[in-house]
Amino acid sequence: MHAIKDVPSKLLAEAIVPSLDPATMRAKVTKTKGGALVLSDCHGGTAPAAWEDGPDGKGLTPPGTVKVIGRKALPGGQEAVWLASTIQVGACVAPDGFGLLAIVALEDAHARVLGVGPWDPSCHDKRALRVEKLGDVTVYVEPDGFGTGAGVEEWETVRVIADGELRVAGRYDTRLDGGEATQVGQDDAGVFWPPYAEAKAKFVGSEIVVSGLTKWIRLITHDGSTEYSPARTEAWVERYALVGKKLVMKPVPKGKPRRPAAP
Repeated sequence: MHAIKDVPSKLLAEAIVPSLDPATMRAKVTKTKGGALVLSDCHGGTAPAAWEDGPDGKGLTPPGTVKVIGRKALPGGQEAVWLASTIQVGACVAPDGFGLLAIVALEDAHARVLGVGPWDPSCHDKRALRVEKLGDVTVYVEPDGFGTGAGVEEWETVRVIADGELRVAGRYDTRLDGGEATQVGQDDAGVFWPPYAEAKAKFVGSEIVVSGLTKWIRLITHDGSTEYSPARTEAWVERYALVGKKLVMKPVPKGKPRRPAAP
């Protein structure tokens, strides 16, 4: 094998979850003090191991079953690997299940797990992870989102590798539907509250610069028809930096506009 992409998915899964039998794709399961079934990854972390994919939340898939549900090539010969070890029912949950996210690479013809950690996305996750730099630190950024028809919230999760663990450093929001989505919080002028907000992130040196726009939406009725129209807009900027292994938002300068609060 000359590249990590040539390693079979079953072997990658076994490297990430050492107790996994590649023939059956089932791993050793243990029970916590609270009674939950879990499996262990190669760096001592755990992931849920019970599948709730049957009627009334009962599992049809045997506990300990691991599924490779995604792989994505990354710069520097690395690859992201998504493993599902459980699935749950709900209004906005990961449709393929969830469990572990790992960053792997090929070293001396063997798959090496650079970092692994829990992965529990919402229903808008598309496994679109990308690599960015914050100063000299490599970070792994994954867009995600939640929405059930009464508004959508989107964000990006930032992870770092530390001592073999792929840790969540923090996140920043990139979209927040306002009152126009829920049809509540409307004033006498027809303007909805809270306002709608959208943003884009740019990695600049050791900072993440999140540039956003807040829109106050008005519902206008004319000749029996209705339409949405911006009542006013306001631009804002947030800056984030790593402090240790945590993503911290820098203070917004006094007098500068801030993003709207979540509804």
